[in-house]
Amino acid sequence: MSSLSPISDRVLAAGGHHARAELLLRLSDAVVLECAREIAAACTASGFDLGASYLDTRLAALCATRAPSGHLPDAEQARLEQLRLALFQQSRRDR
Repeated sequence: MSSLSPISDRVLAAGGHHARAELLLRLSDAVVLECAREIAAACTASGFDLGASYLDTRLAALCATRAPSGHLPDAEQARLEQLRLALFQQSRRDR
């Protein structure tokens, strides 16, 4: 049995980057806060750098100080959305 979280194991065992992308898009904020670094390492080990970048950016966004309106600063929000869209597109490839 692996010492990795079940999600990290699933990332490593996934049948391609499209499956990894789909898995990452479904992660709750709680899982990202608790396991992002470990899951990102599994992405990197799988050659899925987009997934690692997405998790790093999402974790940073969850921990970021908000604007007075409660929103992320525009640049951070734009970067997160850019990566989310790229991940979504990846999830639709290679099927």
